[in-house]
Amino acid sequence: MAKTSYAEYKRHEPEQTILYKVLEEHTQTFFDAIARDSDRKALPDYIRREFDKFLACDILSEGFVRLKCDDCIHSIIVPFSCKCRGFCPSCAGRRMSGRSIFLADNVIPFVPTRHWVLSVPFELRYWMASDDKLLKAVNKILCYEINNYLRKKARKLGIKGGETGIVSHLQRAGSALNLNLHFHLLVIDGIYKVDDEGHSVFHRIPGIHDHEVARVVDGVSRRVIKYLRKSGRLSSQSEEVCIADQSSAEDLTLSHLKRASISSRV
Repeated sequence: MAKTSYAEYKRHEPEQTILYKVLEEHTQTFFDAIARDSDRKALPDYIRREFDKFLACDILSEGFVRLKCDDCIHSIIVPFSCKCRGFCPSCAGRRMSGRSIFLADNVIPFVPTRHWVLSVPFELRYWMASDDKLLKAVNKILCYEINNYLRKKARKLGIKGGETGIVSHLQRAGSALNLNLHFHLLVIDGIYKVDDEGHSVFHRIPGIHDHEVARVVDGVSRRVIKYLRKSGRLSSQSEEVCIADQSSAEDLTLSHLKRASISSRV
């Protein structure tokens, strides 16, 4: 009988990575510099906890469990992880993999899908990072415009009604760990419509063209601008950005850091 082979667990040694070394060396200096600045308030406590948890993640000296097989003498040591949703690649990777497996096995049907990405201007990135209501509104507008585009294209093929399916994820950081809020959407490339017998039938929509993408983007832009004007973030006379901070409850130090990160400035 063939022997089953299993992948051997190996600690990924975060202390050897560039990210860990940079944060280990400069985190305390960063917080000390803010504390010495009398003109600025301290950062929220949850930010310091995020850094501290990351620096303790998968470090044996910070705690571990020993796992032992009941059928043999083999045992392994597994260090505690931070389980944070910030910038820990290991924990974020496990969370991402688990969510992907769940979506593939339980949510997304076996039909063609398309990856959509929406990036937004710098000013909108800052507002979205500071206002969950605005963030949800932009996401809702984007999903509506994509669904509306597919429904209109389906009507030209003689398919009336129906809905598509969309899984939307917000990515908060760019490749340089800068604050760059943008959306990644997995969209079913077609329409589901209920037939006379009550069954959901999938109708594939032909490939999208550049001018069609442009129409979707234009629709998103118009609706977002309308929402921003209604909420007072854009002037009603022009599209000039109102520079006043709309989130008075937000800590000013964190606000300055967000603006600097979005504009890639120190």
